[in-house]
Amino acid sequence: MRLETRNIAWLSGLLMAAAIVLAGCSGGDNAENEGSVEIAQADGGKTILSGSDDWPKDWPEDIPRPEGMKILATTQSAETTSITLAVEIKADYDELIKLYQEFADSAGYVETMKLQDETTYMYSGKRGQEIFVFNLGEDQARAGYVVGSLVYDKASAE
Repeated sequence: MRLETRNIAWLSGLLMAAAIVLAGCSGGDNAENEGSVEIAQADGGKTILSGSDDWPKDWPEDIPRPEGMKILATTQSAETTSITLAVEIKADYDELIKLYQEFADSAGYVETMKLQDETTYMYSGKRGQEIFVFNLGEDQARAGYVVGSLVYDKASAE
C-alpha cells in the first residue's frame, strides 16, 4: 500500500467528520452557499464543506449514483476536482460493493488499496491522474442500511 493512498483514505474520513459537524452548524448567512462553510487554507486554497443532499456538479457522471442514495455531507476543494461525499442508502450491502467494484474494474481503475471484513469494505483505485475511493459499511444501528464515503480526485495537469 502506498503512503499517498493511505493518506487520501485517512484524510477523506477526517474531512467527512468535519463536514458533518460544520455543515450542521452552518448558519447559512451566504445565500449563494446556503448550508455551506468555506474554509481558507494556509496556502491560500479554499475547502467547501456542504450539507446539501445534491450531487456536486463536478462529480463524474460515470460513477454510479444508485437510486435512493442520500448525500449527508460533501467536502470539495474550490480550486481542484477533489470531492468527498458522506453517503447512506437502504440497500443490500454485498450488491452495493459489487456495483462500485465492478465500476472501478470496468472503468480502468488500478487497485492501490483494498481492505475488507464482514461488514466493512474499503477500496482505492487510480486511473492516470484520477483517484476513486469507496469506503462502505453496514449500518450497525439500522438493518439494511449501508453508510460510508465516496471520493473522487483528479490532479490538475501542471
